[in-house]
Amino acid sequence: MDPLKQTHLATLNYTGCIARLNIDSWDAAIGGMSELIKAWSFRDSTPREHASEISSNCSGIFNFNTEEFPPYKYSCSEYAPAILIAILVWAAATALLRRKHRSRPEQSESNPDSSSDDILFSEWTIPGGKLDIDASAGFFGIHRRVFRGTYKETPTVHKQVAVKILRAQHLALNAARVHSLCQMQHPNILEIFGIGREAGSRSLLSVVSPWQVRGSLYDHLKINTLSYCQLLHLSCSIADGLAYLHAAKTPSEGGYSKPAMAHRNIKSKNIILRDDRTACIADFDSTIVYDSGTTAEEMVIGSFLYWSPELLEGGATTALPTRETSQAADIYAVTLVLWEALSRTAVSSESSEYVMPFEDTVGPNPSLLQMREIVVSRRKRPIIERAWREDDRFSPYISLLELCWDQDPRIRYSAGKLHRSLRLFESAMVSPTKDKFVPWPA
Repeated sequence: MDPLKQTHLATLNYTGCIARLNIDSWDAAIGGMSELIKAWSFRDSTPREHASEISSNCSGIFNFNTEEFPPYKYSCSEYAPAILIAILVWAAATALLRRKHRSRPEQSESNPDSSSDDILFSEWTIPGGKLDIDASAGFFGIHRRVFRGTYKETPTVHKQVAVKILRAQHLALNAARVHSLCQMQHPNILEIFGIGREAGSRSLLSVVSPWQVRGSLYDHLKINTLSYCQLLHLSCSIADGLAYLHAAKTPSEGGYSKPAMAHRNIKSKNIILRDDRTACIADFDSTIVYDSGTTAEEMVIGSFLYWSPELLEGGATTALPTRETSQAADIYAVTLVLWEALSRTAVSSESSEYVMPFEDTVGPNPSLLQMREIVVSRRKRPIIERAWREDDRFSPYISLLELCWDQDPRIRYSAGKLHRSLRLFESAMVSPTKDKFVPWPA
């Protein structure tokens, strides 16, 4: 057989073996590839000898058919560059396909039809004629653009909506999947009306939700202060929404089932205030659902300011494989949000200027390395003012925060326990022996 044909045959046999590999064998495959290239570079060698040797060295990963390599001594070093280029091109294509496979939301094993992308589009897509977007009223971020719009639910019912256009299609689909699977029916969870597609684009999808005039907690705290009662009311509603997300619900507990979830992007900009100043949690495009067969991106997203110590220590590609780990990271993040509310609560008729957690040290957009140095290495947390500690009303609240942002995720409270603790504080506040509850101003 011609040496060049034998070389091509060896390449096809090798790539066929790799194509059948499980993703978990990727590192071993790369190592085997290096061995094969090295073997093909030797003079005075037979393909059969090196096929057997490589197959043995790789512990059975590569199952070469050595009968296809008859003994034939030849020098193929002149073909090594071409072989190397071909293998590198194939490896790059395989890596690209692997990335797409990992970033695509998987189909639900429990209900494959209802969670498929086609079904999601048909059930959740809002026809273009029913959605008008006001391009002049927009807010812009790194991964999203938010506009005000009008949703024409019926010819006579028009609703003001927030239209959040996402750069990645799978994020919008994940938000729809979360609401579809989890029956998101809770006063402290911001519902969505559906998903829409930006005109002229096949990849930019939008998530459509009710427009809330008061905006986010971040917007509110920048220009408003809180009383102690308002702090507790706000904190309870946030913790109640998070406890609902984290808990699994069975039909016997309320007529429908809901799997446990982790939000993975808790921050004050994702806490929305309703007209009565009750808080609700929004933005579920990176939420992960447990026990449903669905997966979200392994990449942890969101501002580094709110990343927990374990996330910062793990790095930007940290996967959150367990419910406990993911939800403990949510607890850390929501505790920083509660600190933001505390920092704008009046003590003796005074309150601090609003800053996001750690913003006074690293600015609003720190790097991963900056936050790792502060939170992991130096174990720093947001500053607790002396005046807050000296006020008896704030002491239990501060102790609760310090428990829930502890370096060890096992020490942090669950969302349910956090909510129950805050409810106790609120109940004590409105008891006959304490100050009466002060309602929100109009």
